[in-house]
Amino acid sequence: MAQPPLTVPIAGYRHYRGARERLLDLALGTPLRLVRENHPKDSLAVQVRAEDQMLGYVPKANNVDVAWALDGGVAVKAVFAGFTTDSVPAMQIVWP
Repeated sequence: MAQPPLTVPIAGYRHYRGARERLLDLALGTPLRLVRENHPKDSLAVQVRAEDQMLGYVPKANNVDVAWALDGGVAVKAVFAGFTTDSVPAMQIVWP
């Protein structure tokens, strides 16, 4: 049974050169790519990318289900969801 879409912030975007500018250029609904990462501090890290540009991560509070799904071959999708009232970029994770 599919889970409902989940809207979460894009974590760590401030740490990647050009990420903020790229996010400002994205239209609502632009597809994002979720990629598992072998990260020394977070074994469940999931990168958020627009094409080949690193934008940030799925927040740790939400990455368990996403990481497990990706590891299991599930085609989890994400789209750009705009900015929160605090100007933080957000994405919507869509489960198949």
